[in-house]
Amino acid sequence: MRSIGPCVIALILHSFILLGCSNGPASPGGGIVGNDIQSRVDAASIGDTILIAPGIYTELHDYTDFIGREIQVFCVVKFGIVVRGATGDPSDVIIDAGGVGRGFWFHEVGDSTGLAGITVRNASWAISGYDASPWIDNCVVEYNGDVENYPASSGAGMYFDRSNSRITNCVFRGNESAAGGGATFSINSNVRLERCVFIGNRATYSGGGLNIANDSRATVVDCEFKGNSAVEQGGGIHCYCDSIHVVGGTISSNTAGTRGGGISVGSVILGGLFEGVEIYSNTSPEGAQGYVMPYAGTVSVVCCDTNIEEWAGNATFNNDGCE
Repeated sequence: MRSIGPCVIALILHSFILLGCSNGPASPGGGIVGNDIQSRVDAASIGDTILIAPGIYTELHDYTDFIGREIQVFCVVKFGIVVRGATGDPSDVIIDAGGVGRGFWFHEVGDSTGLAGITVRNASWAISGYDASPWIDNCVVEYNGDVENYPASSGAGMYFDRSNSRITNCVFRGNESAAGGGATFSINSNVRLERCVFIGNRATYSGGGLNIANDSRATVVDCEFKGNSAVEQGGGIHCYCDSIHVVGGTISSNTAGTRGGGISVGSVILGGLFEGVEIYSNTSPEGAQGYVMPYAGTVSVVCCDTNIEEWAGNATFNNDGCE
């Protein structure tokens, strides 16, 4: 599966079992089942954790998804299973999709399913899912996306719809797609991102760092958006959604080709709130720091360090009583 033979540790029934470096067949009662991570996930039971040993993993396998598409993917994570990098350092476990396949795919899983301590790179989509709400912690998704073959792609780093996921301590770096180069959450999602970093991601249309779309809601806490870009709007963040609440963190040095260098808001049916955020040094022909469409809904900017004169559209500002 990779250039150096992996040793994989699996937590089976809450006991650590060292799975040897072998290409041999499965042994009775567990034990060595080969070096294919997917086979370990498939053999696991609800509540099990699969620990992946350090190394670079490149092998993909064919998978038919729920609508009959044939895709190549590194691992399909099933309900109730947690996959972790064994050391906890995402730079130790690297999934490299070679520019042709997907990293991790989730379908119809809840918050008992998780992913942690892993880097995914060179994938068309790094981490994605449908009707799925896994928790994801301490992962790096970098240099993913294939806009040449998928010109309308969204969320090359991470894409979920119908999701209630919590994403923590993750880095989104150098990913590219049409919308939400770093990440997209869409179609009735309600997600929470905490202490994540979006840096150097690009969108050929909107939402260079993050895109929230299609009746979705997002809470973004203490995250950093820096050096992201969009050809059209929302270099750092683009929202066409039910609501967005950004608390703390920074949005800086992002660019957009038309409007909303830092932030663009096309719609917030239930309202938008930016609270205690540093928003500065973003660039765009219109609304360098932020742009809110005239009929987007109510967007409040409260106690934020930002240049109000570099906002455009329908936003209100309140710095009373700020520390």
